[in-house]
Amino acid sequence: MKKAPRSEAEVLAELADLASSEGYVHAIALICCRDNLIPYVDDLKASDLQKLYRRDRLIRTEITTLLGLLARRTIDASLPASEVMQEYVTRTDALMEELHAAIGSPMFDLMKAAMKSADRDADVWRGEAMREPIFYGGESAFQFQYRDLAVEKYRGDDPWLERNRGFSIGEAQAIAEAMCTLMVEKATQLHTEAKRSGESPATWLPAFEQHPDEIAARVNLPAERIHAFLAAFTMRGDNAQFQSVGDFNALAESPLIPIGGGRALLFQSYSIYEALYDSPFYWMMGDDDYRPTAAKHRGDFTEAFAARRLEHVFGSEHVHLNVNMLRGKKEIVCEIDILVVFGDRLIVVQAKSKRLTLEARRGNDGQLRKDFAGAIQSSYDQAYLCADKIISGECRLVGSDGKEISLSYPPKEIFIFNVVSDHYPALAFQTRQYLKYQETAQIRSPFVMDVFLLDALTEMLDSPLRLLSYAKHRAENTQRIALSHEFTALSFHLKRNLWIESQ
Repeated sequence: MKKAPRSEAEVLAELADLASSEGYVHAIALICCRDNLIPYVDDLKASDLQKLYRRDRLIRTEITTLLGLLARRTIDASLPASEVMQEYVTRTDALMEELHAAIGSPMFDLMKAAMKSADRDADVWRGEAMREPIFYGGESAFQFQYRDLAVEKYRGDDPWLERNRGFSIGEAQAIAEAMCTLMVEKATQLHTEAKRSGESPATWLPAFEQHPDEIAARVNLPAERIHAFLAAFTMRGDNAQFQSVGDFNALAESPLIPIGGGRALLFQSYSIYEALYDSPFYWMMGDDDYRPTAAKHRGDFTEAFAARRLEHVFGSEHVHLNVNMLRGKKEIVCEIDILVVFGDRLIVVQAKSKRLTLEARRGNDGQLRKDFAGAIQSSYDQAYLCADKIISGECRLVGSDGKEISLSYPPKEIFIFNVVSDHYPALAFQTRQYLKYQETAQIRSPFVMDVFLLDALTEMLDSPLRLLSYAKHRAENTQRIALSHEFTALSFHLKRNLWIESQ
């Protein structure tokens, strides 16, 4: 008789027990080498990257979950026998697959019920069903985007960081980059020695060890700056609050795990760059006096970055920041964060700096919809109001310099870009399910994205005609394409053109 599937809590409890096993940290090191590091000869080729798309590969969120469970107890770093370590890895893979099935079961149950009832309008994407795409969806950013954009995001906060954390954001970037370089070099050395000897290393753990002296040899910074960085990004406490995948995992905010002697473990380069981009904001929000300034800087960054990337494509003369729509002399009807005017094509950009809350990640349907309404729906509603007023011609457009912006041609098409500043899990998926929007003959359906996608779009489609053409194709196919991430649609367009037959 087939055994009944176990619950998520039961699987996670067994994983927690496994993570507390003697020497389990070495198994995690082996998993990270297997699933995250890419050996190649001479130049990196597309075929070298194929291992990243294996179905049994553990993704970053899964590895972070394992690390969160590991960090709940004192780490036993004694080296297990090779067959014991391999058993740890095999059990981990099986349990992570079982965990995926448990998290996804509400989604599949609702799908089956909808199919059985033949109800095409059934709402299968509610509450618990959204946890699977949120946890297992693709990454929003490439790690170099987190690394580089963090400096731009927090440059205005350097005085606070210097005063309260002991380093600037530029110094933090340099230290994080040095740590990631050390990780690659150590792993490469172990891999080279293994090829030479014909035997696998007894452990891959040394590849992930970080020591202040090694970092200091890579960056021209005072030792106290390096120690301050390590203190800020090293996990403290026992991570006891991490009891389910929807709970706060301290390893997400502070990805370094202390192991004594001033050393720390960093298992994923992506994690330190993501923390570099995200964590300083939460530190500053904990300062009541500085909170308003931090929030303002966050909003300013989103608008300034989006404007700069659009100027890269259209030229600064076509991009207008903070545009007021006035009725009469003084009545402000609505505000446009960024307006792009290119002939008879316009782009209305509304930027937001809101994130998905922990309660929403746990599958609280009301909170999911509330978060989406605050981050996306309100942004779209404002953008549509502005676009509609432009079409009606009842308002004047006035730039931040007080000068009126005249339109040389009646708008033929207006595109709406809604941009968020941070990683918003399963953004494309949630947009398709939750966003209420309308189209007219001139106002296209909205294009919802984060700053990382906008960065990629304006880099890959770096001429007005190419970017506008893609925006048009994407708008036309809003309800015809189902995907978890917009990078998928962009990739398809770059290879084959996102032009789809109407029938």
